[in-house]
Amino acid sequence: MDKPATNEEARDAMQRFITGYSKLSPHDNFDNAFNRCMRVTSATLETDTTSASATFHFTIPALYGNNPSGKTIHGGAVATFFDNTTSLPMLAVRKWWDGESGVTRNLNVSYFRPVLEREKMVLEAEVVQCGKRNATIKGVLRRDRDGVIVASCAASAGKRTPIRPPKLDQDFWTYTSTEENPSPPYLRSTKVDAGEDAFFATTVGGDKHNVAFGVADGVGGWQDQGVDPSHFSHGLCGLMAGTASTHEGLKDGKNVKPRDLMQTAYDAVIGNPRIVAGGCTASIGVADGQGGVETANLGDSGFLILGPGKVAHRSEAQTHAFNTPYQLSKVPSRMQAQHAIFGGSTHFSETPKEADVEKHQLRHGDIVLFGTDGVWDNLSAQDTLSIITKVMEENGYWYKSHNSAGAETMLNTSMISGLPRSLEHKQQKESFLPALLATAVMREAKTAGLDNKRNGPFAKEVNMRYPQEGWQGGKPDDIAVVVCIAVEDGAPYEEVEKPIKAKL
Repeated sequence: MDKPATNEEARDAMQRFITGYSKLSPHDNFDNAFNRCMRVTSATLETDTTSASATFHFTIPALYGNNPSGKTIHGGAVATFFDNTTSLPMLAVRKWWDGESGVTRNLNVSYFRPVLEREKMVLEAEVVQCGKRNATIKGVLRRDRDGVIVASCAASAGKRTPIRPPKLDQDFWTYTSTEENPSPPYLRSTKVDAGEDAFFATTVGGDKHNVAFGVADGVGGWQDQGVDPSHFSHGLCGLMAGTASTHEGLKDGKNVKPRDLMQTAYDAVIGNPRIVAGGCTASIGVADGQGGVETANLGDSGFLILGPGKVAHRSEAQTHAFNTPYQLSKVPSRMQAQHAIFGGSTHFSETPKEADVEKHQLRHGDIVLFGTDGVWDNLSAQDTLSIITKVMEENGYWYKSHNSAGAETMLNTSMISGLPRSLEHKQQKESFLPALLATAVMREAKTAGLDNKRNGPFAKEVNMRYPQEGWQGGKPDDIAVVVCIAVEDGAPYEEVEKPIKAKL
């Protein structure tokens, strides 16, 4: 998207932005009906004598009414109208220009008169002040038929904060299955640290050679129903961790199965009255003492298996349609009844039995990387391999067979065998290989998601499906990454043909 040079180009840039956003948001998002009917009718570029501004015309959709029979829309809808429009004039500020409209940081709305369904409205937004990273915008909402002001707002918008280096025990955590008597016995995420994306890692039944791990991505569309989806995703991961950690079947030769693990946790979430509603995707794996790993994947989270210089396997996403993944859901009877009476979009609700199950045999030094769609929307499998390769080669775990072109990437088997079995000091944790790999992928995915000029897998698919939208750049999202490395016990890898034992 080039910097606009005329008022008309600024108007078109704003329209492309909001149209593209509405196309890519889940259909049942609260603001989608507004986004789809709103049109940018005029815009003014900032000059020495004029402020950046924009005018929007729309007819208020009927679904924003206060009650089934009422005509008046509720105040939250008016606030949404302002929230979705007031930052757009920033696209007409040349010194601000980076192809982004900014994000709303504060919004204060004053209500003067009732606003009615199906009323034709005009919304005017003007940039009052603009600094290097923050701006102040005022907005006015008028009736189109007589120009009467029904509401106004004062808003502030800011540029996105630059990415800082990841911090131990805040942005990433370490876990070794071989540590004696770890406390706590397993690793799991919390909402405070991880947002809507959750993760876990644990030994199975306390056995260091059998480990379970995975990620879950809370479906953000539930926020439009007043539901925090992080309760579902973190609850699911916490229950999977606890269930695997206390598994008692190993002594009888029965390891936990990932789909069964997902089912047990899902049933517990459904029966938990503190988790009222919500939904998430999930991708989990269970590695056994013979080097096998079984996975269960539901939705568009997923995993890669990587060896020296290659992607050995990539999971396939499960989707109903573009940007609409399979998902585990809990839909309370109240919502089901409302849908039966008033109609509207339904929540997709799959069960663990619909998860794709796969089995793989790992080799010494193989890397298994699980990630939520915040990774895969912004990084391809080859992008991820490049990131992994850089870390592995810089730290000596992979090396080239020779210095000329076409050299094969080799594994330093002794260094992999020498990975620490316990982590006692901060420096050990920060330099632990799985931590280095996870943070490298996480940071690159975050950077790509905020880069408005770098087209990742999501942008490429949008442009293939909706070429008229002209989408450019990444897709900002929460990100969760779990990295596991298979380590063989015993003699050096080159001399042994027996199956390996997997460790986290």
